[in-house]
Amino acid sequence: MAQNAGNAKNILVGASPLFISNIDSTVAGYATYENSEPGTTNAGAFVTGTSYTNTLNAKDSGTFYYRNVGFTNNGLQITYNPTYDSVTVDQLLDTAKLFKSAMEVMIATELSEGTLENTLVIFGQPDDPTNNTAISQDNTI
Repeated sequence: MAQNAGNAKNILVGASPLFISNIDSTVAGYATYENSEPGTTNAGAFVTGTSYTNTLNAKDSGTFYYRNVGFTNNGLQITYNPTYDSVTVDQLLDTAKLFKSAMEVMIATELSEGTLENTLVIFGQPDDPTNNTAISQDNTI
């Protein structure tokens, strides 16, 4: 039986916009928004004949929205780095058991547009300074 490995239509070749959510797991009530997948009411509904990039760009207020980070360089790189530990015993010459003790996931890109909002995101600042009420998206370094 053939394995269902995915859909080739989901493979991105070329340019693609990159968005950052205005809320994360540190925001109160995050659990109600964590299932806000594309096409849902919270994230913005799909509209026939309209690019979803335009839908996300238009939704820039309210409790939940995404912010376009602008131009990037060299795409988006996702790296998984598992850490394995072992259990050794006197009766065996080699490791008795090997297990994964931690997993580090790194998402990296180069943000070409040096806006103040992007700089705050890079330095891990809280959500409040990254919404439109604190600083304008027009402010650049």
